[in-house]
Amino acid sequence: MLSYLFRRIITLIILLFLVVSFVFLLIHLIPGDPARIIAGIGATEEAVSTIREEMNLNQPLYIQYIDKMKGLFTGDMGRSLVTDTPVAQIVPKKFGATLELIIFGAIFSVIVGVPLGMIAASKYGSILDIIINIISIIFISLPVFVVGIFLIYVFSLNYQLLPSSGYVSLNEGLLHHFKRLILPSITLGLGLTTINIRMMRSSLIEELNTDYIRTAIAKGLSSIQAYWKHAMKNSLIPVVTVFSLQIGSLFGGSVLVEHIFNWPGLSSLLISSINRRDYPIVEGTMIVIALVYFIINLFVDILYTILDPRVKYE
Repeated sequence: MLSYLFRRIITLIILLFLVVSFVFLLIHLIPGDPARIIAGIGATEEAVSTIREEMNLNQPLYIQYIDKMKGLFTGDMGRSLVTDTPVAQIVPKKFGATLELIIFGAIFSVIVGVPLGMIAASKYGSILDIIINIISIIFISLPVFVVGIFLIYVFSLNYQLLPSSGYVSLNEGLLHHFKRLILPSITLGLGLTTINIRMMRSSLIEELNTDYIRTAIAKGLSSIQAYWKHAMKNSLIPVVTVFSLQIGSLFGGSVLVEHIFNWPGLSSLLISSINRRDYPIVEGTMIVIALVYFIINLFVDILYTILDPRVKYE
């Protein structure tokens, strides 16, 4: 296990190196000059040149790349070109807001999606199974902004049960914070919920029709024991795999959700930084996202050994 973790850490270092290199080259290929954006439209060429020199943007690209890598290896992620604030101060704050959305959206998708998938599988071919399938198809087809606007209309404008948008920190009140978190997290997690429903349903149906389940029941094991002790546990493996892959997609979906609900998260920061050509913020944001992907995949790999003891790490 320790050797496996060591190999994964080495993989992480290589991954971060490739991510930073790719993002560095890609963002410098985008047309636009950060110095001119900061100086403003009416700025003179001399003022723009002064800003460019202060930010070391007049250096050759390979020199800027080497300086970036030196900074990362020493733990310095740089400073924002726009606000001159350390990236290590800006990104974690925004990441915390987005992480809240993703965690609660994922929890909602598991709490709702897995039980509904189990019900649909146990009632395979019934009217209830058909209804759950139709509902899941409808919601997986709806864009995020449609779901968000619909939830705002129903729960904020119509019944006035929840705030329509905005962010309140935990210091300003726990209840107010979570009331504003409900609608955006449900909006973000609804697509993953429908995927969990369909994956859980198909996986459980397949397990219930395997020979070992029929043999266990024929040897005297009750249907309930066979369902919960064997079929249920084995059917979770493909669900966990797809779930872990879809968690990463929530970062992409959070862009629209954060915009609709005025949520100050990492995705909004990334878009605004790209528009302003704020290179250090973009690079720092992508490093954090890559780390999250790595941690999720590592957690899922370890979870496999719990769900299926046959999985061993060599």
